[in-house]
Amino acid sequence: MTRRRCTRCGRELRAPDQAHACRPRTLDEHFARRPPALREAFDALLAACLAAPRVEVEPLPATIHLAAGRPFAIVTPRRETLKLALLLDRALDDPRIVRREALPASRHVHTLLLRGPDEVDDALIAWLREAQALAG
Repeated sequence: MTRRRCTRCGRELRAPDQAHACRPRTLDEHFARRPPALREAFDALLAACLAAPRVEVEPLPATIHLAAGRPFAIVTPRRETLKLALLLDRALDDPRIVRREALPASRHVHTLLLRGPDEVDDALIAWLREAQALAG
């Protein structure tokens, strides 16, 4: 896969014709004016991901992508929750999943809303690593 770097903002793009907004945002900017528990939950997610090689953290204008070659998790800091979307090759059945969308090629996007680091448990870490392996 050919990658290129935007000459204006420096973001690495996965496809030669990939569109993007040149408005990079830092993690600190994403979590400013949010409850500290949301940053702690994100840091717990990130720690679980960084145990594996080749994980990239891409803070974008509205979301934060966690990627291993391709994005495997999309994190959206909201006012009171951290919205986490995971792409898996199977449907999960768990009461914490607030939305599940079936995609082509037997893929499923699972959305969870986290309120703090105590919700980043062994099951969630296992799903995160499963999504990471699927992307890599």
